[in-house]
Amino acid sequence: LSVIFGYVSILSQRSNDALGDIAALSIVDRLAFSGYSVVMYIAKLFWFGDISAFYSYPLLENGKYLMIYYILPLVLLVLVVILFKMKNQRKLVVFSFGFFLITIALVLQIIPAGNVIMADRYTYLPYIGLFFLIAVLAKQLIDSNKKYTTAINAVLFAYVIACCYFSFERTSVWHDSMALWTDTIEKNPDAALPYNNRANLLLASNQPEKALADLNKAIEIRPKYVSARYNRATIYLRIGKFNEAIADLTFVSENPNRDPVSVFMNRGDAYMRIGDFQKAHKDFSEAIHRNIREPQAYYNRGLALYNL
Repeated sequence: LSVIFGYVSILSQRSNDALGDIAALSIVDRLAFSGYSVVMYIAKLFWFGDISAFYSYPLLENGKYLMIYYILPLVLLVLVVILFKMKNQRKLVVFSFGFFLITIALVLQIIPAGNVIMADRYTYLPYIGLFFLIAVLAKQLIDSNKKYTTAINAVLFAYVIACCYFSFERTSVWHDSMALWTDTIEKNPDAALPYNNRANLLLASNQPEKALADLNKAIEIRPKYVSARYNRATIYLRIGKFNEAIADLTFVSENPNRDPVSVFMNRGDAYMRIGDFQKAHKDFSEAIHRNIREPQAYYNRGLALYNL
C-alpha cells in the first residue's frame, strides 16, 4: 500500500507542475542533495534561526551548483564513520542513527516527489532516533559522574525552552497566508513558488499590480513555470494587455497544465478582445472538444461565429 500511494503521490506532483525542472536532475545531483539535506536536518535539530516553510532547490551558477552541496554529504560520511567507531556505544548508535536515516530516507527526494530540497515536517518522526540517542548518552554521563547532573539537566532544560520559544515565534509567521509567503520569500528570494503563491493572494485582494510584480519575479527565476505564466495571463486579461495574455496562454497550452479548458477559454476571450474572431472560434471549439459540457464555451463560440 505504501508503494502504491508513494507512486500516486509522484504522479500527482508531476501532473500539477509541482516538480518543475527537478525531475531532470542527474542521479549524482540527487544523491548529493539528499546527503546535503540529511546534514541540514541534523543541524536544524540545534539551530532554529533560518526555519522556513519552503526550502528551494539551489540555482545553477555558471552552469554548476555550489560545491557546498557536494561537500556536506562527505561530512555526513565522516560523521557516520566516527559514530560507528564508538565501540562501547555501537548498538545504541546503530539503532538511533539508523532509525533517523531509515525513516527520513523516503523523503530525501532521491525520487522527486515535490520541488523542495527539504521540509521541516519530514523530521517529526525521524528526530525520535536522534532524541533517543541524546537522552541515553545524557543518562549514561550522569550515571558515570553525578557532578554533571545539574549541568546536563540545565542544558536540556534550556534546549526545551528554546524549542518552545521558537515554536511560539513561528506562529506569527503562520498567522495567515500572506505573512507565511512573505516570510518564505525573505528566506528564499531565489525560489519561484512563494512569489506565485503570494501573487494569488494579492490578486484575490484586488492588488493586480503587486501580483503582477511577484509573477514577473517568479517567471524570471523559472521561465518555464506554467502556473505563474497562467496566473500572469489572467492579470493581463484583467488590465487589458491582451497580446501579452495570448503569449502566456499559448505557452501554457503547449505545456502540461491542470485545466486546459480554462486556458483555451481565456485565450479565446483575448482573441475576441483584439478582434481575431477566427482564432477565438478555434479556441472555443478546442475548449468544447476538451469538455462538451462547458456551456460558456458554446456561448462564446456563438459570439465568435456571430462576429464572423
